[in-house]
Amino acid sequence: ASGFSSLLAFLGTIKTPSAYSDMTIDSVAKALASELVTGITGLEPRADLANTKMVIFIGTNPVISHTRTINMHAPTAAMRDMRAHGAQLWTLDPRKSETAQRSDGHIQARPGMDYAVLSHAIRELLIDGADQDYSARYTQNVEGLKAAVERFTLDHTSAIAGVEPQLLRDFVGAIRQAGRLSVEAGTGVTMQRAGNVTQWLSLALMAVTGSLDREGGAWVNPGRMNRKDRKDFPAAPEAGWNRPGPESRPELRGTGGEYPCAAMPDEIAAKNLRAMMVWGGNLE
Repeated sequence: ASGFSSLLAFLGTIKTPSAYSDMTIDSVAKALASELVTGITGLEPRADLANTKMVIFIGTNPVISHTRTINMHAPTAAMRDMRAHGAQLWTLDPRKSETAQRSDGHIQARPGMDYAVLSHAIRELLIDGADQDYSARYTQNVEGLKAAVERFTLDHTSAIAGVEPQLLRDFVGAIRQAGRLSVEAGTGVTMQRAGNVTQWLSLALMAVTGSLDREGGAWVNPGRMNRKDRKDFPAAPEAGWNRPGPESRPELRGTGGEYPCAAMPDEIAAKNLRAMMVWGGNLE
């Protein structure tokens, strides 16, 4: 965090818009979905491990990766502890990963079809099981969400995702039983074609179940960079914190104050990028 803060201060001092990081390679969907849903870049809800009744792992394998986002530094023990207080663990992954093997439910949807499973769950919960009070107080355009997921019926979702109908019923039933939950998505989501919509739907599922920033769901900590009492922190634009790409590739959408790394070759060829400072990395 201190290194990132110093980087932002440096960029502000030399007044360059040319900021690039691995975020636009392996996790841009997280930043983009966060912007579109909340207006804040990089808002990553963290599972309330001590009280949660359900955690859904999508495209992540914390048993092996010890993923930083969920803070499971001893993942097998953490999963055992969650089960001890009645939590169910579900994994959406085409592979029978080590995490999937330790889960109560494993949905092996076709690669890139996680969004269909989430859409179906949201559709069913909006019919029966959504937290209506939470939605009325903290969300907007629920009708738009309902229209967007309407076509993801049980039969349609089963057909396009390659998942048995009963398993989808069990998944929705587990969500209804849990009430609140946390969705943990990894690079298996953010590096797929449908990564943006899958990440967006994971936040939507937590909102529909009243799980965002609630005990038993997922805690939200905006952190120092997004504190609302900062005098230089403007109101979030309607479409989030976005801007066009660099001069040679304006069609590439910037996210979180950064340009996409995909623009770097063209920027170098156009002589807009003439020097590089590497901050906390090793290009070799």
